[in-house]
Amino acid sequence: MTESVLTRFIRGAVSVGLGSMSKMVMGLLGMILAVRYLPIEDYGAFVLLVVIVGFLVELSSFGLDLAIPKFLAGMDDPDDVRRLVNSVVVFRIILILMISLLAILVGDWLELLFGASLFLDLVVYIPILVLALGTYKLMYAIMQGFFQFRLMGFLDFLSSLLNFVL
Repeated sequence: MTESVLTRFIRGAVSVGLGSMSKMVMGLLGMILAVRYLPIEDYGAFVLLVVIVGFLVELSSFGLDLAIPKFLAGMDDPDDVRRLVNSVVVFRIILILMISLLAILVGDWLELLFGASLFLDLVVYIPILVLALGTYKLMYAIMQGFFQFRLMGFLDFLSSLLNFVL
């Protein structure tokens, strides 16, 4: 390894590590505050919302988040890279929109399952959160394929800060 590649590798590893650490710390602090200041029923609805959104995002990825970095790292032709990225972005947005629509359509079933509770008021936010988290994961995978590790670390830090503040 040349020094330039080694230096880039170390900077990337440190950036991603600091970003991941900020995600864990801010997530823990946010959860501590939520547990402390939210009533039990509101906290339960919040956790249920997070679990459902996480499930829907992973369901809508079809493993693209794992495959994209591998294919992007192995491609040399810029036209092939552009076609792959465009295809994956369009496909993923269509999947996210379909999953979001499905989440809205099953709102009545959720009402039967959970009864009239705060969670039903939060169902409206499922498509927004699925779109935001799905787009984040897709962009993260694309950046990984382009070896943009410093940008990935910054994105982790920014998302953890936004999650904490919101």
